[in-house]
Amino acid sequence: MVESVLCVALGISSVVDIHRKEIPVVVLFIAAIWISVVLYLQGELQYGRMLGVFAIWGIFTMISLLTKGRLGVGDGMLFALVGLAMGIQSNIAIIMLCFLFAFVLAVGMIALRKATRQTQMPLAPLVFVSTIVFLVLQQTA
Repeated sequence: MVESVLCVALGISSVVDIHRKEIPVVVLFIAAIWISVVLYLQGELQYGRMLGVFAIWGIFTMISLLTKGRLGVGDGMLFALVGLAMGIQSNIAIIMLCFLFAFVLAVGMIALRKATRQTQMPLAPLVFVSTIVFLVLQQTA
């Protein structure tokens, strides 16, 4: 249930990020409330999980400030939502997958001369794909 809500929120965020170059914060907020209620009812909403969510959000907010918005605050909110739904250890793996996919995509686009080093890419679709890949790999393990 939690993973389904997460994937729907990430899918919606991906489409909006591609078309408008922004993250729909309302969608993330609704998904976070829904996921929090489900986790609470399942007895899985612990302080450690919440601390991890705020740590990830804080780290990505600082990165956004240091890079002058090259990595958006909304992207940090996406990773915070993933951390809430999946837990901190899974979130770290998903973040690593996301930036690996971003690197491969960027190198490929530059090699094909479809982008330059200054081209901005929407990150939400990569977070979505990374989460799906992680869930599939988790199920097969």
